[in-house]
Parts: sequence; structure tokens; C-alpha cells
Amino acid sequence: MRDRIALVDKQHPKISMRKQSKLLGVARSTITYKPVDEDPEDIRIKRLLDEIYMKDPCLGSRRLVTVLERDHGIATDRKRVARLRREIGQEAIWCKPRTSIPDNGHRKYPYLLRNLTIDRPDQVWCSETSPTCPCPEATPTCAP
Repeated sequence: MRDRIALVDKQHPKISMRKQSKLLGVARSTITYKPVDEDPEDIRIKRLLDEIYMKDPCLGSRRLVTVLERDHGIATDRKRVARLRREIGQEAIWCKPRTSIPDNGHRKYPYLLRNLTIDRPDQVWCSETSPTCPCPEATPTCAP
């Protein structure tokens, strides 16, 4: 992309920038874009976040907002703190939920139909073992 942008001659006498950008397959806004410098306040907050992280890496974005306001007099919101932490690669250290790890007591049943080709009627059957009827005398013929 950068090499295509470098091919554009902004002062070309015959081919306009519009035509050049169309020929190269680059948007005109990409050619004329000038990156914006980072906000000095954001740089200051990132430095403070790094200092606070070295002292206590367990703080999340909500607590950091309180610490920044209380100790450093910086009033900011949680989303800004979370964005700045993402940019510098900080993540709070705590136990994360382990929802995909099975319990040791959970029995794993093998899938017996994996390599079986079902090619005729009534070759494979299944049944529901839990009662679906709300009535106390649940029977296989009971329909809800």
C-alpha cells in the first residue's frame, strides 16, 4: 500500500490526483492523510497507568479511574482508561473464568456413530430420557 502511495505525483501536469488514485486503486483520502500526534494528556495518563501497574497489577479500569482522580487529580472515564491500557498492552492480573474446562467427575461418553454410514431406515434410533411433560405422572405417551 505504501509503495503505491509513493507512486502518486501530486504536482503531475497531466494526470490529476483523482485519476492517479483510481489507477493505483488507492483512496484519495489515504494519499493526503497526515497522522495526528498523540494527545499529551494521553501520554501522561499512560505513564501514570504504567507506574500504578508496577505497584498493583490487580487493579481494573474502574478502580484505576478512582486512583487517578484521588491521587493524581485526573478526571477521566473508564472507557478512556480501558482504551489506553489496551494500547500499552496492560491487562489486570486475576483469575479468569474457566468455563470450557470440564470437571474431573464428569464422564465423557464416546460418540458411537462417528464412522458409521447410515444408509437404511431404522438403522439408528434415539430416545429422550428426561420427562418433558410437566404433569407428575410423566409417561412416554404424555404430550404437553
